[in-house]
Order: sequence, then C-alpha cells, then structure tokens
Amino acid sequence: RRYSDYVLFSLTKTSKGVGIGIAKNEYPICEYYGRAPAVCEWVSDNFCHEMELSARNRPFVALRLLQMLKIASFLLDINYKYGTLCPPAYGLKNPLNAMLSTLYQPQWYSDLLSVNLFMYPCFELFDRIATAGTSSKERAVIHFSSLTFTTVIVAGGIANALGSTVTNEIVSGMKGSTAAVLGFLCASQPHKIMLQWLDLEFTSGDILFSTFVVTAIANLFGFEHFFTSWRMGDSISWMVGGLLGCGLFKLTMTHYNLWFF
Repeated sequence: RRYSDYVLFSLTKTSKGVGIGIAKNEYPICEYYGRAPAVCEWVSDNFCHEMELSARNRPFVALRLLQMLKIASFLLDINYKYGTLCPPAYGLKNPLNAMLSTLYQPQWYSDLLSVNLFMYPCFELFDRIATAGTSSKERAVIHFSSLTFTTVIVAGGIANALGSTVTNEIVSGMKGSTAAVLGFLCASQPHKIMLQWLDLEFTSGDILFSTFVVTAIANLFGFEHFFTSWRMGDSISWMVGGLLGCGLFKLTMTHYNLWFF
C-alpha cells in the first residue's frame, strides 16, 4: 500500500476503501461498498494521490510547502500571545500585511480543501510553462517559484486587500489565491474539468462564477449564516482573484512568447 502524505496525517487507499493514519495508528474513513460508496470513491479519486515527495516533482513540492505553511501558521497562532502572526488585510496601505494575510489559518482545516483540490493542477501548468520558456533546469526552478509566489501570495494578497477596502471588512485566507489559480486555469484550459461530483462536472469557470454568485447573493439577502466563513469582503476577494489570475495568464504567455498550453 502507498500512502498519501498530508503532513499531519496520511490517507491510505485499499481494496476495501480509504483509511486515515494519525500518530502511527490507522482508522477507516469509508468503504467502497458501505453506506455512501459514491462519497468514498470521490475521496479516493481526489485525495489519494499516492505521489512521493521528490525534488523532481516541483508542483508537488510547492503544494506540500504551501500546506505546511498554512498548518504552521495555525500552530504558531494558537500559541502566540499577542494577536496573530499573519494579520488580515486592511486595504493596500501595507502590502506586506496583504500578502501575509493569505497565510492566516483560523482553524487547522481552513483553506486546505481548496488548496488540495485546485492548487496542484495550476502548479503543474506553471511547471510546464517554466520548462518550455527557459533554457535550463535552474532557470526553470526560479521561474516556477516566481509564478507560484506571484499568483498565490501576491495576487491573493491584492485580492484580500481590495475586498477589505471595498467592504471595510477583515479579509484573510486563501479565497483570493484559490480564485487566482482558477482564473489562471480558466484562461488557459477553459474546458478542463476541475471537480466531479456524482454526474456533475465543473470547470474552473463554473466554480469561479457559481461560488461568487451564491456567496454574494447569500450576503446581500441575509443568508450569510449558511456560509459562515464567507462575507461580502470574501466574495469581492474571490472575484478580484479570478480576474487577476486570468490577467496573469495572458501576461505570462506574452512574456514567454507562448501561444497555447
């Protein structure tokens, strides 16, 4: 059996179902022939990647580093006596705070689901673009890292700052960053299926549009209690992040003089 490492725990896919390993103990999560086989198959397909951490797999290394930063942010914050180490974004007056706001992790699970589902496909695309647009492995690593940092941290930070400015709310986390990578993927691969649930299939554009519409309407009409982690500032951050990601793809392709990917 091969393990899918998630830093604090691991997932194991067997012939019977999916299990979770914590502190050298393994517990079953679901079974393929249990009460909800469709859910178990979805967990297996989307979370049991069975990839090994290797320096040659730059997208996977970047994903793991991002996940570890988010978890470290949570662990440091709960032991920090003077507020938070990753302050929320308050407009564009402090760019460093805006970028650090993307790493804020109020609960251990915050953002990790969206990071795992949507970041890796975009990191793979970054890797292909960096490899095609450079002449050496060293330069490819630098360009890949720059693309990742710009899209996830810089674009996500700008989205958080603008969401805070427009609504005068505290905005933090990776909603803007997630929207930025989806916007990048939407501009590059508009028909790529990003999420499958039962017989439903969603492209990056579907996810961007539907998430913004549902959360914005919920906030406008007083149903925000159904989306406890989404306020109007988060919806604005999501919209801005998607637009920035789309724009970044066009700038990237122009910079590398590439026509399609």
